[in-house]
Amino acid sequence: MPPEEEFIKFILSRHNDSLKSDPFSYKTIDNDVLLLPKYYHFNSTADFIKVSCLLDEAIKHNKDHMDNYKIMCSIKVMEAFIETYRSYLLYTLQKSTSVMPKSYHKVQKLLEYLNTEYARKITSYDIEEISGSNFDYINRIFKKMTHKTIFTYLNSVRINHAMELITTTNMKMSEVGQSVGFTDLYYFSKVFKKAVGVSPSNYNREG
Repeated sequence: MPPEEEFIKFILSRHNDSLKSDPFSYKTIDNDVLLLPKYYHFNSTADFIKVSCLLDEAIKHNKDHMDNYKIMCSIKVMEAFIETYRSYLLYTLQKSTSVMPKSYHKVQKLLEYLNTEYARKITSYDIEEISGSNFDYINRIFKKMTHKTIFTYLNSVRINHAMELITTTNMKMSEVGQSVGFTDLYYFSKVFKKAVGVSPSNYNREG
């Protein structure tokens, strides 16, 4: 395999590993690695402007010397690094069409859909429409990449958003459930308890 293809597979494998972790958990944060190219020419003017603005903000914080300016400066620099990485990753994914199967890109699109549309009712028909594939087929590919079935992953996204709402708002449990995509309070409580270990109301009291 040519070196470039090996490198692309390496980048994508690291990205694939990140998909298997719980995006709301801090358990693996010490092991996370931000891969940055030694040399990179931005293919998107918008990405370049975004990174430039973040670095300008970092410089401004450093000059102003306001409260916690070092923290603010470091945050903006880290944001710039992350945006550079994302831009580079997208560029790598676009180049990898001949290296990675189309199903890989379908799963990426599906993950984005689930993480943004989790609050609405999502059916297997919706999944087929978004992925352009038979549900059973894309569900197998999805599980291979993320170690979770599509609806198991969707429920984990919903439950984690529910946990945030319970601890940061005064919403009723029925309202919390509906806000994250559960129309049935009993089913919401059942899924929540299975995932968290306690019912939503007990989680609220413990918080």
